[in-house]
Amino acid sequence: MAPVMLLPENEEWLHALFVIEDPLLVALAEASNRAAAGDEDAPRLPEGLDGEAVYAAWGRIVRALPEPLWKKDVSLGGHQLFAPDGRWEHTPLYAVEIDPADVEQLASLFDHLRTAAHRAGEDLFVLLEEAAEERAEPGRRPVVQQVVADVARAVSALQLDATDDDTRTLLQALAAAAPGERIVLTEAQEEAYRRLADRFTLAIADPGDQALTRFTF
Repeated sequence: MAPVMLLPENEEWLHALFVIEDPLLVALAEASNRAAAGDEDAPRLPEGLDGEAVYAAWGRIVRALPEPLWKKDVSLGGHQLFAPDGRWEHTPLYAVEIDPADVEQLASLFDHLRTAAHRAGEDLFVLLEEAAEERAEPGRRPVVQQVVADVARAVSALQLDATDDDTRTLLQALAAAAPGERIVLTEAQEEAYRRLADRFTLAIADPGDQALTRFTF
């Protein structure tokens, strides 16, 4: 059974997870499929990088996310999460089962992209560049490092420890609540939430943006 982790309804992380699909993951899967079919003109991916397997892993991760997490609709079974005073509303957390092997696929992709970003002219760099060009604002120069950074954000949040005491404490709080229920944390749960939010912020935010990201929790 896959470990149960806690993921927040955080726009920055969700954007990173979804924006890497098209054109990057789609192009990688197509490159692997073409190579497997014997297409000599297919982009050559580095040894050990299976674009189809990476895209499939990403798809399983996305399908594992509960609808309230990415649709932001309490009526779908989501909840509201409050500090012990009952007034300060926190970013909701959701329990999610994700196969570590799928996370490892994305982590391996990040390693390959981080290397490819410094090897202009290689096929993987070209795919990175094409992804950056599609996302660039009009009049702005495409930056491949931004694409790599989004993959890093998507992966880093999924690599946080899902077996620590803070996660267990908060999972108990969520398990005790009915779908759609208003959850008010105890003082101990609040401390666990703060530590988890700190770790999540460090995982997804650039150093200059960490204060703002942390405030959103």
